[in-house]
Amino acid sequence: RYDAKALDSLTSIGWSYSASAMDTLVEQSLIWGFLGMTLIGASLHINSRVNGGRIGSEANASMVAFAWFILTLTAMFLPLFIEFEGFYFALIEIIYATLVTALLVNHLLTLGGRGSVPLQISSWFIVMAHLSLLWALLVRAAGHIISGDLASEMEMVELIWFADRVVLGWFPLALSLAVLYHVIPKTSKAPIWSRSLSLISFTLLFVSIPVLGMTETEVSGDLMLSVATILTVVGLIPLLAASSNLIATMQGRWERILNTPGATAAASATLLLPILALIGFFSALDELNGAHNMGGVQATIDHGILWTVGGLVALSVWGNLFPEVVGRKIASRSKPRWAFWMLLLGGFGSTVTLLMADFSSITLADAGVEETATHLSGYYLTAAAIFYGVVIATFVSAVNVISTLFSDQAVEDAVAVSSGMTSYNLRPGTTSIRSLISRGVGVDTEIIVSVEEEEEATGITEVGVAVALHTDEGVVMPTAAPIQAAMAEPLSNFEPELVDLARWMSSSGTTAIELFTKMDIDSDGQITAFEVREGLADLDIADLPPWDVEKLVSAMDLDGDGNINIPELEIHMLRVKNAIDAAGDDDGDDADADDDPADDDDGDDGETAEHEMAADSFNEASLKKLKKAELVSLASERGLSSRGTKADIISRLLG
Repeated sequence: RYDAKALDSLTSIGWSYSASAMDTLVEQSLIWGFLGMTLIGASLHINSRVNGGRIGSEANASMVAFAWFILTLTAMFLPLFIEFEGFYFALIEIIYATLVTALLVNHLLTLGGRGSVPLQISSWFIVMAHLSLLWALLVRAAGHIISGDLASEMEMVELIWFADRVVLGWFPLALSLAVLYHVIPKTSKAPIWSRSLSLISFTLLFVSIPVLGMTETEVSGDLMLSVATILTVVGLIPLLAASSNLIATMQGRWERILNTPGATAAASATLLLPILALIGFFSALDELNGAHNMGGVQATIDHGILWTVGGLVALSVWGNLFPEVVGRKIASRSKPRWAFWMLLLGGFGSTVTLLMADFSSITLADAGVEETATHLSGYYLTAAAIFYGVVIATFVSAVNVISTLFSDQAVEDAVAVSSGMTSYNLRPGTTSIRSLISRGVGVDTEIIVSVEEEEEATGITEVGVAVALHTDEGVVMPTAAPIQAAMAEPLSNFEPELVDLARWMSSSGTTAIELFTKMDIDSDGQITAFEVREGLADLDIADLPPWDVEKLVSAMDLDGDGNINIPELEIHMLRVKNAIDAAGDDDGDDADADDDPADDDDGDDGETAEHEMAADSFNEASLKKLKKAELVSLASERGLSSRGTKADIISRLLG
């Protein structure tokens, strides 16, 4: 744009070029090379990862990758040396269509082997993008062969125009949204916020005309022009819906997003896409009806979406998905951050500068100023200089990708979090999940079912757990407090809000399942960080900012999925309660246990006196809230038999 004759010096070596050939090189390198190959590679990985297996054919994917690269390189540089005609373009389109068919078959094979795993929204975007691209390539190939008046007679002009919108709009936008819908939930460890918005963004994208790559319509008649205008208006909705959905998904989890360079790039692309799409909406309508009142704004918007948003999506793929593909840790975390800032400033800065030039050009044209390009050369020079940020960012990212590929730091397999008890010996009989959890059984504990002979004297079946004393219902110690003191963690290891929550549960008699039901707002069987924050606020325990809530969730999240389930909540609350009991701090006031030392007749830690007082004041409902180990301790202190069930012991204590 700044100096159209800059390459004329190459005529000294006998080489000349045409502007159309340079435009073809740029389009091929951007759509089919830079963005196309990155997004196609990402789609292969995403489909295999979200469907729980490998891609249908590794050999197919590798062959297509090499063929696609060679074809793209040929289509980029061959028009610079020979004059391309319709037949050559048609041949290239047909070869591309063949490769897309091979990719589509590979994706379908991958989805066919997913078993009972439901199709994710990313998979729908990927499959439809390949289907629509295949159709568009075949139509464009036919258009290159059937040109001129014959194409008009066969009513293919409108069809070819729409096929161009698919190649330049549907294909890059659909695959970009597939990447964003995969990277953001994966990094934030949160499910997609709204399935309805996901459905809207998917369905409306493929029944509309996108604002990207818009040119003057070739349709004939006012009716067809009106339909095209309506579809262009509809084309804005899926982009806004997808952006809103993904922003809501990241809500409260920004810290995780910002800690990962690839996810940061994806989040920035999500935020910038609706801004550029809104500006592009007006320029697209201007181009569609052929008014051209907005000058080169549409070309600038295409520049912004493809290079800035598309570039950020590419950085997200290289920084987030590529290490997973090669099984290596990312070589450098600083290089992706530098690349992100350079691409963001270079792409968005050059877009803003070009928009300033476009609107200044409109103003000068309206004022009747001639040779406006002369007055705007400073804008174009500035935009070209800023755009070098994108160039440098691609070099920095490429170096990091290559370093990651040859890195010797393999990605370690995720290790399941253990609750501490590796095995549990269980005998035939009846029990409950609550009972197992109260004994320390976790989600990863191996349960061993064994059958031993019953004791002839008592006829009671014992349940063994490693080293412990047993009764007919499991692990029972003579006194609960010494065991809790030996096994419990220091109270200072837990967040104060969790300690307050455990005390509230004890004072109110609320069980972990009842608390879980209160907090599980959407009844999906998982408590998110948002639901934890709302639950603590509703219970008047704490009103925490999102970053503090994340710490609480991370402390209780045993399986690392970013959410809390019932076993995780019960295990953690049990640990906190044990720590409270061991510290003798049930009510949060350490001094309460020693308010009146004279009441402690036997001079011990006051526990016996506390139990004696409790036994006199407890009614049947209060005793039922105690654990069996505590009931056994109370019965033993009064010389009563501790045999039998909890109901038997309570009956003896009540006399």
